[in-house]
Amino acid sequence: MQSEEGSYNAHRYLLTRVLQNYSKDIRPVSKHMDPIEVFINVMPKALINYDEINGVLHMSFALELSWIDEILNWDPSLNHNISFLRIPATQVWTPRLFCLNAIDNIAMDKATSENVLYDYKGSAIYLMGLQSSTLCPPNSMYFPFDIQVCYIDVISSLSFYEETFIANAVIYDVFEQNPLWDLLNIRISVVRNEQGQLLIFRIMVKLQRRHAFFMVTIFTPIVFLAFVNLFVFVIPVDSGERISYAITVLLSFTVFLSLVTDNTPKSSLTISLFSVYMFMVLLYSFLITLSVVVILDIYFTNKDQAPKWNLSKMVVWGLKKERSKVQRSVITVLPKTDDTEYAEKTTKTDDPHDVDYKTISSALDKFFIRFYSLLFTLITVTFMTVIALDDK
Repeated sequence: MQSEEGSYNAHRYLLTRVLQNYSKDIRPVSKHMDPIEVFINVMPKALINYDEINGVLHMSFALELSWIDEILNWDPSLNHNISFLRIPATQVWTPRLFCLNAIDNIAMDKATSENVLYDYKGSAIYLMGLQSSTLCPPNSMYFPFDIQVCYIDVISSLSFYEETFIANAVIYDVFEQNPLWDLLNIRISVVRNEQGQLLIFRIMVKLQRRHAFFMVTIFTPIVFLAFVNLFVFVIPVDSGERISYAITVLLSFTVFLSLVTDNTPKSSLTISLFSVYMFMVLLYSFLITLSVVVILDIYFTNKDQAPKWNLSKMVVWGLKKERSKVQRSVITVLPKTDDTEYAEKTTKTDDPHDVDYKTISSALDKFFIRFYSLLFTLITVTFMTVIALDDK
């Protein structure tokens, strides 16, 4: 008990003595022209959230600052072999740091009495636990396969000839994974601003979105809906369900487009390729609905009348013209007779303008189901190819 009391008194006496003529407002250097070198280690704790809609990165991390205090030192042999002291940060000089791109409070130092660890030579280690909210403009072009690069810019209250930063290391020992974003890399560096008058300690945070959720809940249902949309050409025309079926699928695509829009930044600087893909699929479904209307108009037209819709009339006119060309080119070679060696005559056909509208609508069903299958495949393959090339 007496030994513990003696150790306590020795620490208290040493703390009082080293702080007796110490001022926390003056840089602890023996020559006022010498800058203080502050070594910085970054220890990321957690990626709290990246709000790509508003372009804000919320992150929890610690900064381990170390420097040499030329004023605060002692001889252990004269002070009960005490080699280390923990002194409240409010009583000694510490670097005052500010975050340039913070969205709220730019001051990074806290008013709490965190301790600074000193050894007898004056080496100081100060650990700052922080939660930062910094601006990070999103790049959503390759959503949901996008990679975001954010910067946390830290400066000192002193000029660069009074205090210099030295980027030391990034320590991932305590980092916890985020369910939505994967932390690819953190790099630290010391740069100067464009005017060369400000020294900036820059933390670069590189993130990649975990896209499995979006692939399962958005992309896969879109592919299934696009495939199911083709079945509208298989439904019997007389059932009267074709229009309602096509419009239902079209509205489903509209819902998925709104989901994509809600999860991407509302910016005209970078438009998501996935939004473009969704728009193309929506256009694909609209064209299918339009084709169904044309087929129904042709199917329910009487034989002695013309379709009511102008687009349907153009389709029928084009088919009649093509059928007329084919019929004029059909020639039958007759066998040899007594009067002539060979006889050729044109095959008699029906009036080219006499067309069975139900046959035309059936032919259009077969054509459109092949055409739109090819169109959707082309749209999807193009989208996936562009994404794959970007990943490389």
